[in-house]
Amino acid sequence: MSDDVYKFQKKPINPGLTQENGNELAEMAAVRQKIMDEARQQSNLGNNPAMEQQVPISGNIPEKYKQYFDGSEEGMQRGPKVRNTSLRAQGSDKLEQLLAGLNPNGGPEFEEVVLPSKGKFYNGADGPKDGVLHIRKMTGKEEEILANPRLIKKNQALNMIFDNCIQEPYKSEGFLAEDRTYILIYLRGISYSEIYDVEIKCPECDKTFNAEIDLNNFMVDSCPDDFNEDSLKGKLPQCGYNFSYRLPRGSDEKEVQSYREFKARGGFSVDADAPDETLHFRTALLVNDIEGLTDKAELKVLIEKLPIGDVNYLRNTINNPPFGVDTKTPLECTYCQHDFITDLPLEASFFFPKDQKKNQTRA
Repeated sequence: MSDDVYKFQKKPINPGLTQENGNELAEMAAVRQKIMDEARQQSNLGNNPAMEQQVPISGNIPEKYKQYFDGSEEGMQRGPKVRNTSLRAQGSDKLEQLLAGLNPNGGPEFEEVVLPSKGKFYNGADGPKDGVLHIRKMTGKEEEILANPRLIKKNQALNMIFDNCIQEPYKSEGFLAEDRTYILIYLRGISYSEIYDVEIKCPECDKTFNAEIDLNNFMVDSCPDDFNEDSLKGKLPQCGYNFSYRLPRGSDEKEVQSYREFKARGGFSVDADAPDETLHFRTALLVNDIEGLTDKAELKVLIEKLPIGDVNYLRNTINNPPFGVDTKTPLECTYCQHDFITDLPLEASFFFPKDQKKNQTRA
């Protein structure tokens, strides 16, 4: 990849450093070195600098040096750590050789992709204005993230994997939902295989069978040229109210999850049998206004009172922009030969595929 495609922006380590305060920093460094030398002597570290020793600092400490430890009692008691800085960054020569073999060009290989939105709803800070990203395959590091139940439960795992595997320094939780779905499928395809083996329950005979889904068969619609921010508005067909909205992003799902957990703890109601308000909360979150009404709590109340046909129209308009991946796939039950269409199932095997068994036969 050419350096012209993307470069990390280098920043000065200390942008506030001037000749005027340079002498003060040098003085602080000298004091720090003196205390570290005394700490080594008191701890009898001798010729074993690889050991870490935490030494409390006491005595007449210059104020500027206290600031080095953020001025807190914890920081002052922690003291400087002494470690061997001559250790290799990775390990043995053999490890270095194997690591170099994984990245013969000096770094991971990134593939260029164009998002379905074409970047039309990003400002350059929350996403690429031209819609172009560079993505690498997942590694064992990303598998560790997927294996952490706490990160999965908090809906943090996917954002962490996206942030790791995307070269550009955007926060992936700010990406549009349609773009995130595209990245998810693309990342799975290049990391494992385009073939996704999954267990599906037949809606006709109610039996579970193994299905093979080719991710390459999913069609991707790019954002039409005439669809933009000005297009995000409409009129409810039954009550006739005008409305405007925004497209869902990854951060919205995080907020909806937080609301769901709050409700589960009885945040709004002690009635365990109360209706689930999450659906209307999410819709109100994405609506900018209805006839000038902008308060989110009041929008939620209004949506709950709208005719159900208007609620359905509003939700479908928000969740189905004219771009993205069509994740519906046709399947045939291997037991009753019933043909049906299902949405892409995101099971555990999506990122933890099992070994394919050869010459399988069905009883």
